[in-house]
Amino acid sequence: MLALDIKWKGFQGARGRFAKGTEALLKGQRSVVLETARLYAQHARVLSPRGKYYNREGNEIEPGHERLHKSIRVGPAKTLATRKGGIGGTQISVEMAPHGKFTLVKSAPHDIPKPRPGKPLSFFWFDGPPGAQKWATGPIMGHGFAVYLPQGVSHPGYTPPDPNWSEIAWKQTEGVMWQRLKQVGHEWKSSVTLGGA
Repeated sequence: MLALDIKWKGFQGARGRFAKGTEALLKGQRSVVLETARLYAQHARVLSPRGKYYNREGNEIEPGHERLHKSIRVGPAKTLATRKGGIGGTQISVEMAPHGKFTLVKSAPHDIPKPRPGKPLSFFWFDGPPGAQKWATGPIMGHGFAVYLPQGVSHPGYTPPDPNWSEIAWKQTEGVMWQRLKQVGHEWKSSVTLGGA
């Protein structure tokens, strides 16, 4: 979903007087990337869709998989190397359940194929459109109806809002990241003495 790949250039070959400052800079940069990933994950958990799941009788149930907002978490940190083998930066991914991608990308209209014999397509259609009520297998309730389809069905596709929840979460995070990176850069400049001893 998100990979923060921030590199500082110009220090890879520096030795002596820059070594200690470069080490502090990379440590500070790594700290900012981790802080940014945590803050982004926090915003994403609040903004991500919180779907409701229903059985065929229209009663709300817990899904058989992890809910999207609960699945968003900070992944492992990775040190990025420069071409010469030095430390070039830090990358941390923010992970989510695989089904989350379907809330972020557009899907074209598509056919859901005919199910295997004895395995009909059945689900509760929350707020299903009136035209789909012809597939209802039980009473039509105030918030939807059960569907039982022995044949395939055409899915109308999906277009996520613009901006989507992930982009909004990033916009809420980005400013803090740049502010902290400037502080780290300032601290690095303040700790390095230019000129000979």
